[in-house]
Amino acid sequence: MSMTLSRVLLESESHVVKDLPIPPWAFGALTLVLFLVLLAVTYAFRYAGARYTSQVREHEH
Repeated sequence: MSMTLSRVLLESESHVVKDLPIPPWAFGALTLVLFLVLLAVTYAFRYAGARYTSQVREHEH
């Protein structure tokens, strides 16, 4: 029984390791760049709601 158990444990430890396509620090750098791009898009539309509400108010009167 212990021979079978040790064989199963030895076979389960041999697994294939895949290398990352880029270095680990590059994942963080890409994430930072992505968030900065999203911040720029959000910043570009910062007064869009105020312009829309002022146009609606002008047409109501």
